[in-house]
Amino acid sequence: MASIEVEPFRPEMTSEACRMLAVVFGSNPGHIAAFAKNEAFFRSALRVLRGPMLVVTNGSRVFGLIHWVDSSQRRAGVTDKFRLVPVLVAQLWCRADGGSRSAA
Repeated sequence: MASIEVEPFRPEMTSEACRMLAVVFGSNPGHIAAFAKNEAFFRSALRVLRGPMLVVTNGSRVFGLIHWVDSSQRRAGVTDKFRLVPVLVAQLWCRADGGSRSAA
């Protein structure tokens, strides 16, 4: 039986972390209205986050993720913001179309 561990986030954990985040934020009406339950948004967000990230795992499953930065580093740079634009536009396109199109 696997045990619960807290460990540094590694790139190979991205898919499982995105699934977990989509489920967790999927219960937030504001998030659903803006992004639906889309793992692509979290995949893009994880790529641009700076600073330490830890995950709570049980075997290969990710059950939690925490990220933090010093207050002087809290704002994303212009380049990081632009990296999120394609996902946000795809989400808006999908939402405006009534969800009939698949967002990245």
